[in-house]
Amino acid sequence: MNPSTKLATRMGAEGSARSLLPRLWIAACLPLLWAGCAPPVAVPGADAPQRIVSLAPSLTEILFAIGAGGRVVGRTDVCNHPAAAANLPVVGGFGRPSLEGLAALRPTHVWYVDLEDQGLPALFARLGWSGGRIPCNRLDDIPAAVAALGARTGCDAAAARLAEELRGGIAARRADAARGEAQPSVLVVVWWEPLMTVGRDSFIADIVALAGGRLVTAGIARDYFTVSDEWALRQNPGVILCIDGAPPGAALARLRATTGWRALDAVARGLVYDTFDLDVLCRPGPRVLAAADQVRAVLYPEDQAGPGR
Repeated sequence: MNPSTKLATRMGAEGSARSLLPRLWIAACLPLLWAGCAPPVAVPGADAPQRIVSLAPSLTEILFAIGAGGRVVGRTDVCNHPAAAANLPVVGGFGRPSLEGLAALRPTHVWYVDLEDQGLPALFARLGWSGGRIPCNRLDDIPAAVAALGARTGCDAAAARLAEELRGGIAARRADAARGEAQPSVLVVVWWEPLMTVGRDSFIADIVALAGGRLVTAGIARDYFTVSDEWALRQNPGVILCIDGAPPGAALARLRATTGWRALDAVARGLVYDTFDLDVLCRPGPRVLAAADQVRAVLYPEDQAGPGR
């Protein structure tokens, strides 16, 4: 699995939809045949109970946070929070569902952020599955995603409270970050070989800014990309954040043993951090304020009493 795919599975289609349709139809109708009838799959009525499958960990967390978790019947292999979600059947990877697995769960709604196979939404509609895409890739998408899922599940009041809490927390942390006179410069390492980092178009960039950091790559209009070691060294970051999933302390040990890197002030002073909860930090969901606070804690260890904390 390449580095960008590994990161995507934290934040977070098989073949031709047309060729799979007969098998899907059989999988969807088998439970009905066993029950003694075989009506076609149809969009359920307004009063029918929802059977939701979430194809993104951020959406899964939102559904449970607004009180709709009891309607979720399926998830991806990276939807691991809360614990009740982790016990649900898995229908595939983030944005890469098994269509037979989906059909076996007889969903009424399938919600997703992105799909690898862009032909799937039309197939979902043909099978009578409602739902659709809920944009949730960047920081400012999250409150809107909460409100949208609240409206579609009847959990409007709880969703409104959560969305307002998130908007307020984001605003407070942005104001706090804006008051900082000298924001520490930050290099984020997603992967080491090749060296992969983040640009301003990434969710991680949003989190670093919300925590009061200044990305050395903030001027680059990209999300995730590779750079040379020489380029990274020339930026002379004040703090290095590593989100490659290596064991705690591995990044600092690696850099202290590497020519060039060991000469950086950040390395000499031990300002290399890799002990984050990546399921929180890399996931645009309802725990986003905790994600920002994780980063804030290492950028400003002397001051943890800012707004919202």
